[in-house]
Amino acid sequence: MNNPNVKTTASPGRRGRKSEALLLIAKAIPAFETRLMPHFRLNEDAIDWRGIEGQDWSEDERIAIHWMEAIWTEKAPRGGALFTNLWQAEDPVREAVVCALARACYASHVIDEYYRQKAPA
Repeated sequence: MNNPNVKTTASPGRRGRKSEALLLIAKAIPAFETRLMPHFRLNEDAIDWRGIEGQDWSEDERIAIHWMEAIWTEKAPRGGALFTNLWQAEDPVREAVVCALARACYASHVIDEYYRQKAPA
């Protein structure tokens, strides 16, 4: 299924760690995961970000979604408000984002190490 509203990650090898990272954030807010998961097709490595944007979310949920999209796409949104907004979030959201970043970064480190070892001398 080729849907222009659905963005896939550019790095399939990172899928597992990225999915785990996003789920850490999704579980930080009660009932958030239940509302969010219909937009996630992690087994297909795809998330319907436009479908998510069309929903009515709390401020903490919006902050969480911005971080989730940044982790998934490996791109920060324009404006640079990710970190500024994070300080306004409740403690469970901040903690989940930090843990998710660590999870996602670990995946990047593993892949980079694999390719470093494969590089010609």
